[in-house]
Amino acid sequence: NLIKMDYVEEMDIITKNLPIAEFKFTVDNVNKDFNILNPDGFHKALQERQVVVPEIGVVSGVSTEYIQLGKYYLKEWVSDEGSLTATFTARNIIDLLSSYDYENLEEKSDYTLYDMTVEILNLCGVTNYEIDEALKNIQTKGLVKKTNCRNVLQMIAVAGMCNVFVTRDDKLILKQLSFENPVDAIDM
Repeated sequence: NLIKMDYVEEMDIITKNLPIAEFKFTVDNVNKDFNILNPDGFHKALQERQVVVPEIGVVSGVSTEYIQLGKYYLKEWVSDEGSLTATFTARNIIDLLSSYDYENLEEKSDYTLYDMTVEILNLCGVTNYEIDEALKNIQTKGLVKKTNCRNVLQMIAVAGMCNVFVTRDDKLILKQLSFENPVDAIDM
């Protein structure tokens, strides 16, 4: 019943922004299964941050192989009454980091960008991650005025000269840029 889908994934190699991948899809809603007023519909089962795992089928001869596009978390949905469709928007784990606030006004000693990244990700409940070991060699005082964890992760990426991205299996990666061969730094 899929009518349309949009899949946007970006990377900012200078970390001016920490892009959020987005998967938006529209489905047939002629039967009003997704309408809020339908007591037997699916609307009551939908909730923010619900996991969405889209797959795309690649046809080869008579067989179809499905490839996972990533893991996303439902952000919003709307029932389009006039067109008899329902549209859903889901975003990757980086979007969830914006929901958590962080503040540290006390200076820390023997504290690295690696330690700070682990602290931020643990605060947000992110368990599937890989942090470049080089961040263990960059000391920080860890001072941050109140902001959200996504902004703090962006600051860490800038200070550590890193790229941040999420793999298709939902692993958040923080990888330091290599100046010898910059293409190696963003190899996914």
